[in-house]
Amino acid sequence: MTVKTHELYSSPPYAIRGSMNLDNAIPSPHTNMAELEAFCVEANQSGRLQIVGRKDTVSDICAIKIPEITRGTFKQISGRIIRPLMRAAMEVPVQKLGDPENTHIVLSMRAGIAFQAVSEIFYPEASSGQVPQTRSEELVEGEDQPRIVCNFDKLGQIAGKNVIICDPMLATGSSMLAIVSEVARRCPSSITTMSAFTAPQGLATVLGHPAVDYHITPPLEAGLNENFYIVGVDGLMLGDFGDRYCGQPN
Repeated sequence: MTVKTHELYSSPPYAIRGSMNLDNAIPSPHTNMAELEAFCVEANQSGRLQIVGRKDTVSDICAIKIPEITRGTFKQISGRIIRPLMRAAMEVPVQKLGDPENTHIVLSMRAGIAFQAVSEIFYPEASSGQVPQTRSEELVEGEDQPRIVCNFDKLGQIAGKNVIICDPMLATGSSMLAIVSEVARRCPSSITTMSAFTAPQGLATVLGHPAVDYHITPPLEAGLNENFYIVGVDGLMLGDFGDRYCGQPN
């Protein structure tokens, strides 16, 4: 089912955008949020963008942002958000026509570990790989945000496979884009990307890569604040997913 612009979100984001600057890190060639939304609607109409889990998932996305919930509750809710995404991945054409054993799951670490248990339920025979990431401590001249450094040593053998790349948070899209570029270089049969909390900026960045066949997400968040953190249509922020799921780093 295709969506209209306001249906990209669980509720209209325009009120929160009127009170906060959320149009940061807009990727080229787009120049404003309206252009991003038009791009996303077009991607949905073409079948490349799948928006799933509109009812129960939306309430879970609100609940998981409550700072006071325990780590155990956070993990339970994240599992409920991720399950419809994995289920939807099985319905995209490349998966319906392909051999499940020919699927390769890539987890963007460390937050991507949240997808592991659910992916093993839906794809028990799939191979998998991990991409640990670190954030550069220094800004590159001419850039307004630190670069993400990815380690592809554990990416796995993906030539000829239907690859699903999983990352809970899609903010600017820079880290997901780095993984997509490396996966594409290794000649997969197809690439599906997946995120649980998705800013329009990151979505446009990832779907702007010609090797990405599909992206699967719940309804979109409102945008990115000045620090490039995802802000929801309710004005709430999740914080660092990896810290809340795995515990604070030492």
